[in-house]
Amino acid sequence: MLPCRAGASRMVVGVAAGLAAVACAGRSASTIAPIPARSSRVDRCVLLGPPPPAAESLWIAVTDDVVPADAPVARTTAEHVVFPLLYAPTVHVDCDGQPRATGAAGDEPASHELTDSAPTSADRSLVLPPSRTGAPWPSPTGPYRLDAAADTMLHLIPRAGADAPTLRVGVISPERGRDALDAGVDVLITADATTIEYAAQRSDLARIPLPWDRVYVLIEPVPPSRMVQDMALALRTELAHDAVRVEAQPADDRQWWDGLGACRGAVPTMPPVGPRPVVAAPTRRIVYQRHDHVARALSERLVALANAGSRSPLGSTSLVGPPLRAAGLDTTQYREALAAGDEAGYVAALPLHVGDACQSTVALLADVPWVARGDRTTTDQLFPLVETRAHAIVRPGRVGLSVDWLGNVSLEFGHRPSS
Repeated sequence: MLPCRAGASRMVVGVAAGLAAVACAGRSASTIAPIPARSSRVDRCVLLGPPPPAAESLWIAVTDDVVPADAPVARTTAEHVVFPLLYAPTVHVDCDGQPRATGAAGDEPASHELTDSAPTSADRSLVLPPSRTGAPWPSPTGPYRLDAAADTMLHLIPRAGADAPTLRVGVISPERGRDALDAGVDVLITADATTIEYAAQRSDLARIPLPWDRVYVLIEPVPPSRMVQDMALALRTELAHDAVRVEAQPADDRQWWDGLGACRGAVPTMPPVGPRPVVAAPTRRIVYQRHDHVARALSERLVALANAGSRSPLGSTSLVGPPLRAAGLDTTQYREALAAGDEAGYVAALPLHVGDACQSTVALLADVPWVARGDRTTTDQLFPLVETRAHAIVRPGRVGLSVDWLGNVSLEFGHRPSS
């Protein structure tokens, strides 16, 4: 069984009679996967350590996108691995959510605040990925520089004088994770359940859960009704356990975008109030970005439940008329559909943790200005579905791993013995 959480819910879901109540341990939306307690805050962020002596080279494989236009702020799990190698953060936020000056390992949290000068998720779209073509890589400021780059392979070399291995980072499809392990990959970052189960049977591999870093939401032009807590939890539990092929847990109803009202005075750049779309008869589709397998699985399950007349969070307008269907769109089509606001629903992935909730809410409203009421105090058209996380599958003795609050994964290397 996967862990799940209770949370006060805002939306009505028609639950079939007799659906058993699900007992879940509560967990705040601002926590990550449990990490064994150690002697200091920094040590609690270490998932695998201490770092071994550095090898000459390492092969790393990731199973989702690494897009230059995202840099230096990571959007995908793969970017949370690659970008810390290339770009030094202005402020490091440890796994307890405490800001820390970079390089202050072992000290108490520094009195740094996350400011507009630090790269944040507000610097670009939260719902839509950037263009995959034509964007150059920003100049590296971290411990590595880019030696060569292609769509599916990056070659990283350490800065001059650094005692660290060269890195070959391959971007592969989730289905090829097992092949990569059999071929000798040193580190595989994947959320694919089949690959993770295969690694669990191998005594020569360490399987390490990474922090929960992504929340999938249903965005609806037609506001849903209110509901009681156990109905939403039952739906989210069903989606997390049965609908997707990645490790997932029911999403908490409390998320970072809920503080919209408090952000009005703190953020002078709030976008203009966008009118809600006039949706007399929304299309009969739930749409998702075509490349996102999790969004596809969730959309298809929501459609099936709605068409069966049970356990659907969709607004009542969407439940009247011909059967719903799920439709995968490319990025341009999804952007246009989201702006029009005339679909029955949109399934999207958002970061579970952000450095600045108000600035990130600004970015969210820039993508979907009609999700907030006119007074801009609520975002009642976002229904959290599930939270997901990846695993790091590692050959012991090759690399150490640590994490931070925002989901960044640091690869750590020991010093090679002097000759």
